[in-house]
Amino acid sequence: SEEDLEAIGYYDLFVDEGVVVVEWSDRIAGVAPEQFLRIGLEQDGEGRTLSLEARGWSEEAFSRLGQALTRWLR
Repeated sequence: SEEDLEAIGYYDLFVDEGVVVVEWSDRIAGVAPEQFLRIGLEQDGEGRTLSLEARGWSEEAFSRLGQALTRWLR
């Protein structure tokens, strides 16, 4: 609940600039910040499938991230 998140200091994490990593973020989808990048990694047969969902990012920034990840995954 939002009260639980407040009690553990969740909202305090977003006061300054920086990167916050939240595992199992789908459990708190209703209270995600305005800008976020969700990274999903799923088993796909013998390999893995990487998915990205960006909210509040410019198309250019998201495109640059996708290009960088593509180079890294090769």
